[in-house]
Parts: sequence; C-alpha cells; structure tokens
Amino acid sequence: MLNDWLIARTGIRRWSRSGIAIVGKRMAAVVLPAAMFWYDSPYVFCWLLFVVKLFGDWSLTTSWAVVTDIRGQATASVFAFNHAVAGLGLIVAPVLFGSLAEHYGWRPVSLAVAATYVLCALSWLLIDCTIPVIGPSSTPRAHRDSS
Repeated sequence: MLNDWLIARTGIRRWSRSGIAIVGKRMAAVVLPAAMFWYDSPYVFCWLLFVVKLFGDWSLTTSWAVVTDIRGQATASVFAFNHAVAGLGLIVAPVLFGSLAEHYGWRPVSLAVAATYVLCALSWLLIDCTIPVIGPSSTPRAHRDSS
C-alpha cells in the first residue's frame, strides 16, 4: 500500500520504490546497533529486534514490485536470479557470522548485520525499476510482427 500511495502521490516509480527500501534498510541499520544498549535486557532487546526485522523486511513487497516492473517476458527468470543471489547470502552469512561470533562474540555480529543493512540500502540507489530486463528491441521479430 505504501508503494502504491507514494507512486500515486509523486508520480515517480523509481524513487518511490527505491526510497521505501532505502528507508526500511536504513532504519534497521540504525535500530540494530541501538538495540545493543539493551543487550542485557532480553525483553527490550527482543522487541527492538522485532523493530529491526519489521523495517528490514518492509521492502520485501518493494522487491517483488520491482521484479514485476522490470520483468518484461522474463518474470520467472528475474525472480530466480533474485533468489539465487539471496541463496548465496544464505550460504555465506552463517559461515562469516559464526566465525565472527566464535572469535569476538555476538555484539560484533549485530554490528556486521547492521553494516549489511547499510550496504543493502545503498544498493537500492543502483536499482532502476523503470528499465525492463527485456526491452522492445530484444523481442523476437516474429512476435513483433504478429502484434
């Protein structure tokens, strides 16, 4: 709903989508280190982790919307690529974060995750949902002629 409202309000699809994602990831990156002040108060700390997850994931629908914006005739391929990249992160993160936790404790892991949120927010500056994956010039000639 926030995506639709912001696009209707501004008329700018690219920055509406990217802006929502940037704000969410940035908020997660700010709240997570702040939560570390309540690390020894489990109830407060866990509620703050809930806020981190809420903001960290609120761009999920934005990601799906971007895929539908750029899909052209390749929706499944774009979704598959997104999931493949996420899968790489799912493989690498436990190894890196586990090693970090083993050598330095859990507090540095939280800071590393916050840094990851910052990188994710910055990556949204490069995402342009107005550029289709498959443009009109790459449509097969027989398909163009029949339309």
